[in-house]
Amino acid sequence: MKVLVTGGLGYLGSEVVAALKIRGHEVVTIDRGIFNGDFGEDFRDITVDSLEGVDAIFHLAAVSNDPAGELDQKFTYHLNCDSAVGLAEKASIAGVPAFIFPSSASVYGAGRDLTIDSPKEPVSTYAKSKWRAEQELGNVAQGLKIGRLGTLHGLSPQRMRFDLAVNIMTLYAVRKGRIFVTGGGLQVRPLLHVRDAARGLIYLWEHQPNGAYNLATENVRMIDLAMMIGLQQKVPVEVVPDDPDRRDYEMRASPVIPGVPTLHPESSVEIAEAIRAGNLLEAEAAPNTLAVWKHIVNSVRAQVVYDGA
Repeated sequence: MKVLVTGGLGYLGSEVVAALKIRGHEVVTIDRGIFNGDFGEDFRDITVDSLEGVDAIFHLAAVSNDPAGELDQKFTYHLNCDSAVGLAEKASIAGVPAFIFPSSASVYGAGRDLTIDSPKEPVSTYAKSKWRAEQELGNVAQGLKIGRLGTLHGLSPQRMRFDLAVNIMTLYAVRKGRIFVTGGGLQVRPLLHVRDAARGLIYLWEHQPNGAYNLATENVRMIDLAMMIGLQQKVPVEVVPDDPDRRDYEMRASPVIPGVPTLHPESSVEIAEAIRAGNLLEAEAAPNTLAVWKHIVNSVRAQVVYDGA
């Protein structure tokens, strides 16, 4: 089948593209490539005609973390919600039968043993934009399947991210010889390996009915996660004085694909090995992640005309 993947050069997107190709699908990747220094195609420029013959869209392109989402809240809603809905409307006109949308476990805000039907109380602009997108996509997208992803982790060789809990803790363990825990450390996050996320989204498309699904394999307190990685890497853990993190949620976890083993935070070992081997260029830029996002937001925002502006 012919599958369009927006954000296909990203941390999750590159894994989705690779998994789809292994399964024999024809994949078309749309990605501005800003993190790679190459300004490619913008998904907002996709036309109805270009979607003819497409069997599914995996829409992964987005402002993808909390700090970046706060840089320009209006732009975050524009890209994560309004533009996603615009793409779904074009897909519906073109007759694309499936629209796969990765949302976030952060739409719940806080709580324990969260299920699909639990109250949605998102805290950050990023989480609020994802929840609004879910609601509005439900009115326009054909074949809509939503995966509410836990906090991603793990090695993605083509495009690594170090703004995620397991990954940044591992980077600090290797580069700084210690791990820093912010937000008090008692906050809980549902975790999901990036390759499990890719496989899970594809599984939703191929096997599950339309609707929303929680995708996470385990829940971990941040202090416990830090201690585990610290023990692996033989470095101390330091809890940094900070306000308690209001984003504290435990999502009911289960295998992403029934009967298929999942990957766990112990996979931080492969991240550490890749950093030490010099195989991850992103590790050099990791402390400036927010600065990179500021550049991205500013460069893309300049081309945007907001509705009502």
